[in-house]
Amino acid sequence: MNTPQPYSPRFAWHSGLLIVTTIVGWWFAGFAPKPDGGRDQPVLQATRTSNRSARPRLESGTPAEVRQKVKTVMAAGSQRDRMLAVMGLVESMDVEELAQWIKAGWFETAAGPEAVLFNKLAALKWARADPEGQLEWSLSNNIVPTGAVRLWATRDPESLVEFLDKHPTNQENAILTILAESDPELVLNRLIEKPSDTSVVSNFFTGSMYQLFANVARLDPELLDEYLNKLPKSNRGIGESISIQTKLNQSFSEEIARLQAQPDGWSRFYDALSTPYLQTDFLREFPSCLTTFSKEWMQKLAAQPSLYIRENNAQQWLEADLESLNFTREQVGDIQKSSLQILASDDPAAAIASLNRLHLSVAERAEMLTELTSYLAKDRNAMTRLKAAIDSPDDLELVNQAIDEKPESWESKSSRWTQQPESWLEAVAENSGSNFSFLLDNLKYWDSTHLAQLSSQFEALPEEEKLKVAEKFSDVWKYGNSDPAFLSTCTAYRLERGQDISPDDPEMQKISSDVSFQVKTWGQVDPIAASRWADDLPECQAKTTARKDLARIWMTYDPDAANQWINSLPSEARAEVRAALAGN
Repeated sequence: MNTPQPYSPRFAWHSGLLIVTTIVGWWFAGFAPKPDGGRDQPVLQATRTSNRSARPRLESGTPAEVRQKVKTVMAAGSQRDRMLAVMGLVESMDVEELAQWIKAGWFETAAGPEAVLFNKLAALKWARADPEGQLEWSLSNNIVPTGAVRLWATRDPESLVEFLDKHPTNQENAILTILAESDPELVLNRLIEKPSDTSVVSNFFTGSMYQLFANVARLDPELLDEYLNKLPKSNRGIGESISIQTKLNQSFSEEIARLQAQPDGWSRFYDALSTPYLQTDFLREFPSCLTTFSKEWMQKLAAQPSLYIRENNAQQWLEADLESLNFTREQVGDIQKSSLQILASDDPAAAIASLNRLHLSVAERAEMLTELTSYLAKDRNAMTRLKAAIDSPDDLELVNQAIDEKPESWESKSSRWTQQPESWLEAVAENSGSNFSFLLDNLKYWDSTHLAQLSSQFEALPEEEKLKVAEKFSDVWKYGNSDPAFLSTCTAYRLERGQDISPDDPEMQKISSDVSFQVKTWGQVDPIAASRWADDLPECQAKTTARKDLARIWMTYDPDAANQWINSLPSEARAEVRAALAGN
């Protein structure tokens, strides 16, 4: 018995999807090519496997006539012939029959791009004839058929909104996001008339609302600005962040000057760059426009390199003369480390070339190279390219030593730290840095009971060890997967110890940035716990800022609870938070 040969996963599947994309584009425009128009179709060269059909795995409950039609398609010959057979099958069926096939998933029992093409073309044909029925069925199965919604949105956007009135769904924002591509004003008015109450928290995390406002801004940025103050509070902050990003893309220096003139300009700027959806074009200008920033903003930038260093500007940061701009040597080192790591993720050779151009001491170079190795250690391909780019035998020995030490020390000690808060904290305090990421990874396997013990065990540590642990968790943005309560405990401890430091000191600026980041991160997951933490912070400017930041985040998805918390604050603090929310 001969076993049918499967598709080549790289050629047959990817080539098939290319054809699927092309054909669906034709259908979308209403130009579906006829099955007998073979000469106009892309032709794939036959290989050992690409011209063989996969034997469909049809379920026993599938009607015999359906099984026969699928088998006929899959036996049509080359992949091109099978695609043409799929098109012919869709054209031969009426809308009711196609809908039945989609609902029953009959073609999904056959593997390969043929099933993808069938379902896409059948869905579009169904959507043209009965958009309401097709979308209603899709939403009942928690599916948003992007092509069908886009087709409806361009043909009759008002009736699409009427459909949403008749069929409430937690996918409304996803549908409005598509509609915003063609009719942004209709979408903005919908948000005003009927504020989203169907999955705001989920949308906040997935970024669908950010994409919605990005679509509006891309088509008509002035319209977004015009509507900002009319939008419900749950969406206004997201819309403003996208508006700021758009203006930074239009004129970076002008928008920075405008933000710096506002009392809460830094928070607005920070929020705009911290969104799940980030337009990164303006970041290319960042390193060359540093003279645009005030001294205060420069210090805040130095404490948050992950906020603005990306693949498209990492090289520029490494080439910038940062010390001439009054960054400290430590701040310059932090920016260069972040830039090297991001650059190395894509191009290890370029990272090594940039490292060679930096004016570093022997110790500084060794530290940067060790951290770069640690950053890439889990990517074997990147590590191979990194080592190939190194000319110095001493550097290569350092990299090999870091690679060898990291997994061995982790594997030999990991069981000692598992779900033992006291031992884990001792290991963090003693750790020299090379295994720190593995200590953090260990937390992923802890249950909530043992995680909760971390904070209390931290408080019981001797002062010297407590300080070592807390300082290991500076730059909290690096440790987003760690327990937020424990991170907050460490951050609060650093803030308490820094009360005698001037607010303008770079170290205090760094602590304040960590406090702000922590309250925003925790506020997205557990705002009540974050509010208690913020209220317990020592009285200082960082506490005031933390409360304002939490209020802005909380108001985006649960304004009632946020207002209840704000009203519970002391009168002076309440007035400051209200003023910040009002933009004063």
